[in-house]
This record gives sequence, C-alpha cells and structure tokens, in this order.
Amino acid sequence: MKYSELLEMGRRMSAEERQANLRSLLTDPRCAAVVSLIEDDKTQFVSQGSAQKMAAHPGSLAHCMGSVHALEVLEGQLRQIADVPAGREAPPEE
Repeated sequence: MKYSELLEMGRRMSAEERQANLRSLLTDPRCAAVVSLIEDDKTQFVSQGSAQKMAAHPGSLAHCMGSVHALEVLEGQLRQIADVPAGREAPPEE
C-alpha cells in the first residue's frame, strides 16, 4: 500500500478508530522498526543541534530542536497508547 493511500485512510478515521488501530499496531513486533526510526531521527537531530557550528545559526537551531520536540511528542503519544490498557485513561503527568 502506498503512503498516500495510508494517509487518506487515516484522514477518514475517527479518533477512537485511530487509537484502537495504533494500540493493535503497537503489539506487532515489527512496529519496533518504527520506534527505532523515530529514535534514530531524534538522536540525529539532537547531534545536529548540538554541533558548535549551529551556535551561529539560531534559526536552523530552532528548526532542529523543533524537530526533536515533535518526535518526542509523537514518541510520548505512542508510549501512552502502548502502555495504558484499552478503555483506561493515562494518569495525569506531574
């Protein structure tokens, strides 16, 4: 299936359907490849943003760190779906 087809299917899903499908997907060991991709990209952006030459380019640094933040948000959402039993809400973060 092409990415554009997946995107269209995803746009038609309700939030509840998306949650259920992600919960199911996250039980598949092959999903570890997606988790690994997210982690690798996050590590790469952190390394890039930590480079001394970035100090002279605040706009590029902000973009890079924004990418890290976006991946951390995605990672947190996936972690919550995977770790919280179906039908229960996650406890509030302190």
